[in-house]
Amino acid sequence: MLKKFLSKFTVKVIAVTTLTIAVGTGAGAFLLTKTNFPEGKTDEEKRAENIVKQTDNSELQEALAVINDDADDTVIEDEVSDFAVQNVIHGMSHQKVKADQKWGGTNVLMTEKRVEVLHKQVIDHAETLEFYAEYKEILDRWVAGDFSLADIDHNIIWGLRGGTIGKATRLLSDEEEYAYILSKYKDELMEIESLEIDL
Repeated sequence: MLKKFLSKFTVKVIAVTTLTIAVGTGAGAFLLTKTNFPEGKTDEEKRAENIVKQTDNSELQEALAVINDDADDTVIEDEVSDFAVQNVIHGMSHQKVKADQKWGGTNVLMTEKRVEVLHKQVIDHAETLEFYAEYKEILDRWVAGDFSLADIDHNIIWGLRGGTIGKATRLLSDEEEYAYILSKYKDELMEIESLEIDL
């Protein structure tokens, strides 16, 4: 009789334990997904995509050229450290890559001049940067106008910074990049009087 009771008790404990684990795992997966991978796009991103669809991209290119010409001679204004360089490269790369989330990085619109300035700042501080070779390799390509590995470049910096969320999965199309620029750098673009895009 005791054996029969223990046998039934054991089966119930195993069943309850299995059910608890299954429910807990399912709930955990649901919460993780909801927390780390937001659904859909923000209204600002949708609006930017619509503007890109209705706009001649040459207008945006002209606006970016104006911003490029007005760019400062320094991208990193404080100490040029590994953290600062990673922050800027990471932030700039966001306009070139697709990721579930884009976090971290200094919010710097990537322009030709800003890339050149950052490249020079990195070279000037080669002796003090632990990951100088990685930064120089990335920026050598970018200075040459080659962004074909920007997703990999992003993930190198993301890895150096201990990234766990927001790994780049691919490059953005030109239209996606323009939409990103319009949604993230609206204030900087609005300062350009000649811009005829209704932001």
